[in-house]
Amino acid sequence: MMHSDGDGSTSHAQKQNDDVSQAPPTHSIISATEGSTHITRSSEIAEFPSQEKDKVSSAGSVFRRDDFVGGPVTTATIRFPPKHINIANAFDEEDQTAKRNYLKSLGRIVFARGPWIESHPLAPSYKNPVGNDATKSCDEDEIQCMTQALEDKSCYKTLAFGGLENNRGGTSTFESVSGMIFPSSSPSALSYLNDSSSRVESCHSINRRISVVAFGGRRISFLSGGGLWSNSSTNKNGKDTAQDDFVSIPIAKDGSLTSSYLEVSDWIHDVRLLNVELQQANNQSAFLLAMGMTNNNCEIFGFYSSTQDEQETLQPTRLQCITCDVRCITYSLSFHGWDSTSVLSSDEHLPSLAVASGTVFSEIVVWDAVDNSQEDENDEESLDTLVKRWLANVTAGANIIIKASRIRRTSLHRLKGHLGSIFSVHFSTCGQYIASTSDDRTVRLFHLQPIDESQTEWKLIWTGWGHTARVFDVSFAYPSHALGEESSHPTLVSAGEDSTARIWSPLQTQEVSHPLRGHDCESVWTVDVCDGIIVTGGNDGCVKLWDLDNRIMQDKDIRTFVVPKDPPIQSTHSEEKITTEATTSKPRKKQKKKQKLSGQLICGMELFKGHRLVVATRAGGLFSLDLKRNTWTHHICWHDNAISLEDKSKLQIDPTTGTCLSVSPSAAKVIVGTTEGWLVLASL
Repeated sequence: MMHSDGDGSTSHAQKQNDDVSQAPPTHSIISATEGSTHITRSSEIAEFPSQEKDKVSSAGSVFRRDDFVGGPVTTATIRFPPKHINIANAFDEEDQTAKRNYLKSLGRIVFARGPWIESHPLAPSYKNPVGNDATKSCDEDEIQCMTQALEDKSCYKTLAFGGLENNRGGTSTFESVSGMIFPSSSPSALSYLNDSSSRVESCHSINRRISVVAFGGRRISFLSGGGLWSNSSTNKNGKDTAQDDFVSIPIAKDGSLTSSYLEVSDWIHDVRLLNVELQQANNQSAFLLAMGMTNNNCEIFGFYSSTQDEQETLQPTRLQCITCDVRCITYSLSFHGWDSTSVLSSDEHLPSLAVASGTVFSEIVVWDAVDNSQEDENDEESLDTLVKRWLANVTAGANIIIKASRIRRTSLHRLKGHLGSIFSVHFSTCGQYIASTSDDRTVRLFHLQPIDESQTEWKLIWTGWGHTARVFDVSFAYPSHALGEESSHPTLVSAGEDSTARIWSPLQTQEVSHPLRGHDCESVWTVDVCDGIIVTGGNDGCVKLWDLDNRIMQDKDIRTFVVPKDPPIQSTHSEEKITTEATTSKPRKKQKKKQKLSGQLICGMELFKGHRLVVATRAGGLFSLDLKRNTWTHHICWHDNAISLEDKSKLQIDPTTGTCLSVSPSAAKVIVGTTEGWLVLASL
């Protein structure tokens, strides 16, 4: 990689084939539920690069646009089996590689295109390493159920907000899916290493039956099935059985009416789910849902399951609207807190819930939607009080009539630095970092730092330049060998309107890999990193996968060199000629003044002899770099002493017109081409 000493810089164009090796296309049949028909769609399979010949990574990674549906990919991710149904204990302790590879092969790619949600297997097939010794203690039914539930390789597709009659063709942006959360699955194949509380796995929780919570515009829906390990069906022993199609979980409305979605007051940016433990639940379950809105509000809803006409139905109750004192329109919002894998008991206080809002005024507003330190148990309108009253009514089976309260929160921090609207903002897992993107073409990283023993502040610690257009999304990346471990040097992956995704290590070497190219469009809308796999979705209707570890390892040996300073540019014959032409031209035509180039610009470079690099600049500089010794050699300016081969007269060559370079086979000469049509031969 070469960096110039001034404002100019060079970059190496990467071909699509360098990033994704395409294999022959295949065809598959995908069924769509809720009133749609079987759809035949073609999918183009791409080879997934991996490290140490990981066979799991050979999964198909490109899904071409379905002409019947169409539309860009607005969100995409990868999910893995949750802790309560994986088979990690069936492996030998020494066979960690086989264990991880098998669990990774069970992952599913889930993405949304317009109002449609699709679920595909990450690996089409993989040899099950679990032998008879590992399953001697299991009966045949349990083995069969476990295999069917885990190794489901079907593809599923559905409308997120109900059938076609509710979507009117599925063309409105109000009905497009902008985000999803997954209560019944894990973002990592190593979830079995997490020793956190497992109360959610032992209680009768709605979390286990909801596979996707999808939201877009003012709508939110709850789906089960789709191969995402939800308890949509069980066998006689209560074990998970084979997965089925996506099924919409009805939401109760006024009277006996139900709907496939809930419509709220404003557009939804982000959602968090918190399970609630019920006393004497009688096979009931409940959870809280926080929704971050475009108007910088947070709506808190309570949901509990009930049986209506022999069908399980979700009963929603609006509990509280939390308003930030900074009133503005937001383009992005992100929560930190409220883990869907944990359970809140009736005698516990609500955990904190932090909010970061990206505004149209180039700033990020950080505030607390739920803060334990500000909750008053004696306040009748506090969220804790409302939740306990709601839970008491749910347990007692009484009619739930709760007047939603409205409270106002004061913003804690207002982060500045961006020069445009904030398109994406995300907390890190530990909550100590905030990454953001904007239409100013930058990626920025903020760090929460202490001021004294009682106060903290967010500081801008890094700005990433590299994208050549607006940057739409960013995601924190964690090593594939760990379960969401935080590093002192966070890694970021961003995606933007320049058709690329880029990998950054802000506190080390900034951009640590070549740009990830491959989408046949300008806009790459979404990026996520799951268990070391980068997932991108673009305006071309495609989802692409990239191996994060492999990309970083490939570019680990990149070295950076600074080109020596150029000699001063002297006045040339070309400049005098332009001035003369300007004075003799017709006065009615306004002549363009030639702009003087500022900074150091490289007009060409080439590698020769295997370890030497020659560089020519638009100031006339000619240098060669010995890559073995890391030393530079200065040569005579390439434009000096230029002689015409026709009449042997001396020529005045303008070095600012240099545009390309080539080295002779003998490596004794270098030839530089100019925009004025000259080929200048210089000695090395």
